[in-house]
Amino acid sequence: MFKNQAELNSFFTGVDYFNQGKFRKAHHEWEQLWKIIGPDQRRNPLKVFLMLTGAYANCYAKKQDSVRYQLNLALTRLREYEVILSELVKVNVIYDFLNKYKDKQVTVKVFNEVLIDKKGGRLHNDLGT
Repeated sequence: MFKNQAELNSFFTGVDYFNQGKFRKAHHEWEQLWKIIGPDQRRNPLKVFLMLTGAYANCYAKKQDSVRYQLNLALTRLREYEVILSELVKVNVIYDFLNKYKDKQVTVKVFNEVLIDKKGGRLHNDLGT
């Protein structure tokens, strides 16, 4: 998924922001990483995190239909990229959160319920991450 340590570090910086409740900063970090990677399919697993933080922004803006859409899309992408993402983070917590709230009206407070647990921190050439 990541070609170099800088990309991996950027991903984990986004995770740190997210876990600190700085969802907009996390979104910005992951969006910048998306742009750095460019039009390469290896960036697609980032959609999970962009949709998750996008759902937060829409929740803050009181756009509940968009929140549900983004949470459902994040869940779809998580299923699609589970193998890749499970090398980086513990996906079960994200699954639990998305399944719990994908069809509900939520407040911004619920986003504090999910913490993304890191599993890695260095580049693994044999794993593609």
